[in-house]
Amino acid sequence: MTPLHLGALHAVEWVMFLALLLGPVAALAATVVVVRRRDEREAALEEQHVPVPRTPTEGS
Repeated sequence: MTPLHLGALHAVEWVMFLALLLGPVAALAATVVVVRRRDEREAALEEQHVPVPRTPTEGS
């Protein structure tokens, strides 16, 4: 029977493993930061009674 573990990971394999492990988390965190900043900017503009430009897909 072939053993399931064939040795330690090579350095390139570690980099690929970490990129696959942390990449989606980093992308999600960046998305959350960008959306929160946009929402805070819109709230500040609404507080100053400045009309916020809307895209056609957002409705009225």
